[in-house]
Amino acid sequence: MRIALAVSLFCTGCLSFDSLVLPAPKVDAYDFGFTEVDQDRILDVTFETDDGVALMGIWILREGVEEPTKPMIYMHGNQRAMDGYTERYEAYASWETYDVLAFDYRGYGLSGGEAEVDSLFNKDGVAALQYAADAADVETFDIPIIGATLG
Repeated sequence: MRIALAVSLFCTGCLSFDSLVLPAPKVDAYDFGFTEVDQDRILDVTFETDDGVALMGIWILREGVEEPTKPMIYMHGNQRAMDGYTERYEAYASWETYDVLAFDYRGYGLSGGEAEVDSLFNKDGVAALQYAADAADVETFDIPIIGATLG
């Protein structure tokens, strides 16, 4: 009975695949609680997708680096906004091999828009990749991308 009700709601538009897969938690402010990365190494960044949605992110610079260079991108899972993955960012930053760019997908955290499965990689991921390449003056194919679950 429950399955039939869910299928009925999904088919009539009361539920969408996007809302089932992407719960899109919004926040009023980010609370990263970094313990291993100094605040002066963390840059708040904003960039736009090709359809005009503003995405919020952070860029964690390597120790001793003063501007974005040699980025890697971390694409988080679907259950939390980007501030729910601080330990992972700190772990990757501790490698001191890459800067870490993390961002919220559309509809998550403080990013604009509504969460959409089709836009996660095709628009949001592509925009993050292009932003990172432009900011660090590197080619997109030189940027590693690490993800969790959906990422």
